[in-house]
Amino acid sequence: MREAGGGTVVFVSTVGASLPTPLLGAYRASKAALNALADVLSMEGRPFGIRVGRVEPGMVATEFSKATRRSGSITDPDGPYAPLGAALFRGMGRWRDQYEITADQVAAEIIRIIEDPHAERVTLVGDDARRLHGSGEDDILEFLGAAWPRRS
Repeated sequence: MREAGGGTVVFVSTVGASLPTPLLGAYRASKAALNALADVLSMEGRPFGIRVGRVEPGMVATEFSKATRRSGSITDPDGPYAPLGAALFRGMGRWRDQYEITADQVAAEIIRIIEDPHAERVTLVGDDARRLHGSGEDDILEFLGAAWPRRS
């Protein structure tokens, strides 16, 4: 891209990268790392005409949830995180039922970013992404309907 005089890179992340969703720490951390990489690449590529954008969708209609496996102490029905895990599972289902967007909607935003030289660097995709962006611990627990002790 440097030799060509420019180009566009679009990272696909998730609004969840900034949400403190319990029991999903590794997934959220990996997406936060992806966001950091996109931010740095944006700065590094700028003098060479390389634009970097990032889409952060909310709940997307994919088979992702079927591909995930529960592991560790959450699988123990008598474990300390079992009630939280069950509440989150139900909450994610309600989230999907209420806000789900299609992969085509995400793809349309990616194309728009590529075609629009003035596109914003970060694009939230979906009403849920716009609603939840910047939510704190209690906000996300309430959204998911999960009762968990408040932080002291």
